[in-house]
Amino acid sequence: MNFGKTTYIHVLDNHRALIEWYKSTGMRLYLNALPNDSARTQFEEDVLDICKKEYKIQENGKILYPFSRVFFVAYKEKA
Repeated sequence: MNFGKTTYIHVLDNHRALIEWYKSTGMRLYLNALPNDSARTQFEEDVLDICKKEYKIQENGKILYPFSRVFFVAYKEKA
């Protein structure tokens, strides 16, 4: 098996844009597990607060979000 890792740097307008992007992918499972819209909104705000600490605003006012992908190729053994 061959594999590699690539990190893409997403340039986003602000921290809220990161939440909007991520809630349609990685956050979806967690948001769907919450009982109501109020709990989902609170969860999003809690994650937003963490993101503001982790991803600094750049000189141009945007944030950089490194997004890693692992690529692999599997081969079937010959019989």
